[in-house]
Amino acid sequence: MTGKGNRVIDRKCGKYMLSMGCLSAIFLLLQKAVLRKGDREYLAELDKTNKYRSYFQTLLLWQKVSLEGKHLCDYFNASESIAVYGMGDIGKLICRALRDGGRNLKYAIDKSSTAVDASLGIRVYLPDEVLPQADVAIISLEFAAEQTAPVLRERGIWRVVTVDEVLEALLGDAG
Repeated sequence: MTGKGNRVIDRKCGKYMLSMGCLSAIFLLLQKAVLRKGDREYLAELDKTNKYRSYFQTLLLWQKVSLEGKHLCDYFNASESIAVYGMGDIGKLICRALRDGGRNLKYAIDKSSTAVDASLGIRVYLPDEVLPQADVAIISLEFAAEQTAPVLRERGIWRVVTVDEVLEALLGDAG
C-alpha cells in the first residue's frame, strides 16, 4: 500500500525505486563514493610505493655499476650536450655525476622548476618552456619514462634514455 508521501519520495528518487528502495539507493551511492575515495587513496599509495621501488632499483643498479669501476659518464661522449629530466634526488645525483665527470650538462627539466639550481649552477626549465637543443635527454626516473620520452622527442630531443637504461648498458659492458 503506497501513500501520497511515498509517491512523492518515489518520484524524487527515480521511477525504478520504491520508497525504502530510495533510502537503499542513497546508501549505495554514498558507499560507492566512499569506495571511489578509498580506491583513489589506495592507488595513490600504490603509486608512491612504485615510485620508491623505482628509486631503490635505480640506486641498486648505480651501486653495481660503481662496484664494477664504471661511471655514469662512461655512457656519454664528451662532446654530447645532455639534458636531465627530473630534478628530485636522483636527478640531482645524475647532474652532479655528469658535471663532475666532465660531460656537457646543458640544462635540466622539472615540473617544479626554479630558474637555476644553485647547488649545481644549471638552468632548470619547466617542461612546457621552449627547450634549447640537446643531443640526449636522460630521464631520472624509470616510471616517468613512458609519458615523458614522447614529449621530449616532440620537443626535438630525439635520443631519450632513462638512467636505468644507461646503468644497465654499463653493466652489460662489464660482463
